[in-house]
Amino acid sequence: MPDWVEHALLWQIYPFGFVGAEAAAVDRSGVLHRLGHIGQCLDYAVELGASGLLLGPIFSSSTHGYDTLDHFSIHGNHNPGVGGSSPSLATTRSAGANSPNSSMKINESRLSRRCRCVLCHMDCSHRRWEVLARSAFISRRVGRYIFAIRTPACLKSVYRSGSIRLALGTSNYQMASTRAARIASWMLRIRTMDGDPRQAMVELWPRLQALAVEPVRDEDDYIERTAFQAIAFEVQFLVRHSGAMPDQIVLGWDDHFVMLVRENGRAGIRIKKNNSLEGRIERRREELFVQGGDLIVPPAGVTHGAFNPATVAAAVNAAMPPDGNRSRLSVVLKQFLDRREGEDGDRRAASDVAPIVQFAIDLWKDPCIGDIGPDQLVLHKQAMPEVPTPAGFLVDERSRYRRWKIAKENNYVIESEGKKIKLVRVSTSTLRKRYRSGLNTFWTFLIENLYVPGPAPDFSSTSKYNPPAIERDP
Repeated sequence: MPDWVEHALLWQIYPFGFVGAEAAAVDRSGVLHRLGHIGQCLDYAVELGASGLLLGPIFSSSTHGYDTLDHFSIHGNHNPGVGGSSPSLATTRSAGANSPNSSMKINESRLSRRCRCVLCHMDCSHRRWEVLARSAFISRRVGRYIFAIRTPACLKSVYRSGSIRLALGTSNYQMASTRAARIASWMLRIRTMDGDPRQAMVELWPRLQALAVEPVRDEDDYIERTAFQAIAFEVQFLVRHSGAMPDQIVLGWDDHFVMLVRENGRAGIRIKKNNSLEGRIERRREELFVQGGDLIVPPAGVTHGAFNPATVAAAVNAAMPPDGNRSRLSVVLKQFLDRREGEDGDRRAASDVAPIVQFAIDLWKDPCIGDIGPDQLVLHKQAMPEVPTPAGFLVDERSRYRRWKIAKENNYVIESEGKKIKLVRVSTSTLRKRYRSGLNTFWTFLIENLYVPGPAPDFSSTSKYNPPAIERDP
């Protein structure tokens, strides 16, 4: 930056409004040059003491100047309201490409020219978005795309797999590219850093400030915000682990992060509800209400007079998959895990939900879903509190069913390395937060995909032998 800038008095112009251009793009043949209108006011600017002219934003955009499409072209190609295209940024800085009279006037007025380059407001059609998306290594997993990038040095202690994978929540490539580019726009700022998480926190601070005070606008925004929350959480965790507090590194970090988490939580509940079966039904009801249609539509061949619970049940049974009730529970569990991987971008459900469902599969001998009845549910509720913790078991004995079976056969006392070990049952917290929650999540999947009718059974179960939670049980 030249020395004169420190003492310069710049006259900033928003050219779009200053020259009287239309608020939106207008179809017309050719380009209407209007930048020359600025020259009429330059003498007055000099009289006021201005020593420089700041134009911005003037680059080609899809809307009003901020959704930039090309930083090497002045408004004109896409918004023909201001005028002119330019082959290079150097020519653009003459403040009047294709308008030499304007450039001469500025030179005569002894004003320095500068153009404001708004790099943080790029349109999704900008070629830089495609570069960012490619650098983020978009991967397609089970019909959906995920954001995958090599783990920055400052986060390697928490992401030990060597890469960070974040769900993009879509199977549409264009939408996935847009979401990946938004994440990459701040992720790449910390990618090349050394192992100091404090530097990463400083780099993420401007984005946190912007996100914390804004509501979630749409699902694209929500995907970026949840990704940012996950990375920012790990960064602040490492900062705390190093003995420092986030507010000591960046004043105001804690308050802004709490605001971000709360807004993401509210938006997540809203989006999940809208995407659920109940949400889709409710949207359909609203559409029918607006259109003046019937809110209750009987099945084909059924009149309104014959519309009763029996006909509803018959219609539901007819809508269920032909082989749905005869599908093996293990097959449906795999479908559930594949669906969740596409939504979450990783296999979290494989550790949170699958183990307790697999326990039911082993306990019930992998039945067809249609064969699951009250007897099986009662057996499962009785067996869950009797599962011991994995302490004392060999690696190949640590599945919940193996642990349960061995404990029952040996009266909860086993021998390991010549010592007798008394087995301890899982805690009440594990039963409530992990086992019951996992089964509820899986059963909700069965209901929404018409494998079983609702509502879900009550999977609450405990006994006097289950200790209170001291630490998380595997």
